[in-house]
Amino acid sequence: MRYYNLCIYSPGTDPSSQPVLQFASTTAPKRPGTPQSVPGGSPTDPFDPGALDISFRFTQASLSKAEGSTGGAFVTIKGVDITTINQASNLVNHTLILKAGMSKGLPLSNPNQVGTILHGTIQSSLGNWSGTEMDITFFVSSYQAPELDPTQISYIFHCPRGKSVKEMIKQTTFPAPHKPSIVFKAKEEPIALHDFIGCYTSFKELCVGYGDCWKQMSGNPLTVHISGQTITFLDQFYERPIKKIDFNDLMGQPTWNGKNDITVTCPLRGDIQIGDLISLPSTTNYLGKYSGQFSAQKQTLPKNSSLFSGTFEVTDISYLGSFREKDGQQWQSAITCNPHPSNDKKSLLRLPK
Repeated sequence: MRYYNLCIYSPGTDPSSQPVLQFASTTAPKRPGTPQSVPGGSPTDPFDPGALDISFRFTQASLSKAEGSTGGAFVTIKGVDITTINQASNLVNHTLILKAGMSKGLPLSNPNQVGTILHGTIQSSLGNWSGTEMDITFFVSSYQAPELDPTQISYIFHCPRGKSVKEMIKQTTFPAPHKPSIVFKAKEEPIALHDFIGCYTSFKELCVGYGDCWKQMSGNPLTVHISGQTITFLDQFYERPIKKIDFNDLMGQPTWNGKNDITVTCPLRGDIQIGDLISLPSTTNYLGKYSGQFSAQKQTLPKNSSLFSGTFEVTDISYLGSFREKDGQQWQSAITCNPHPSNDKKSLLRLPK
């Protein structure tokens, strides 16, 4: 079954506290003394037949890429009551956390693949009442934005010659109250070969500046990903676990998406994040068991094996969700990735001869 759990918290509130609003596809276990179940259960809890319809579509990408996504998203909840619509404007600057994936109930479901796909700040909220239908739409940024006039905001980054780029990034000047937690998952320790200074008018521009500085000093790319108040910096040499995508999870064959990128489409997964490593299967027989051999006798594209295999690094993830739609492709993750340096380049693309 499809699974989602959307929680909205007051600004500055710990996510472990009680949310202001909550919508979920499962029900939490009954508490002693309560007459009925409440929404907000885990992926293994009972499915709620009366769960409200949710729809969303957004892309998460490394913020260090100038042409990449800015992390903006929209989320619509359909079937809300008039009380929720009336307080739509009061939810601006609140924190929104959306978890999604697949819960128990289908052969391909795996509750372990549920995770947070969006953690950000509501920039605007719109309630709509048309006929007998009521819905509320949230426009969300993937980070905690400063509560200041955007035209007066500036981010300063200065890395003097001879200093550690990593340490200078940690000492970046952020406008209050935007003081995120910085996490580095990078093996490299680049030293500035020359002075690098930048003054940026948006958080996106600041992250692009981080990437430019790192690239100039080390010659390698830097991945920047933010979730809520935590910014993660990741390089390609940092060791992390490889997450497996089985052949029967694929929605069609992986496809080329640029010079070195491929796109893999699968049921919506919340356990894969920007910068993660994923592995694609080699070949499989008709019983679904993997085999290391590939037949050179086939003259058509294989229908029971992936055209690509090996290890890839995730660069972009596009989420598409429409909870009540019958089409299975309306609850999916489109993962864009490129080959990891550990691969044997000859084994990445497996075409029949």
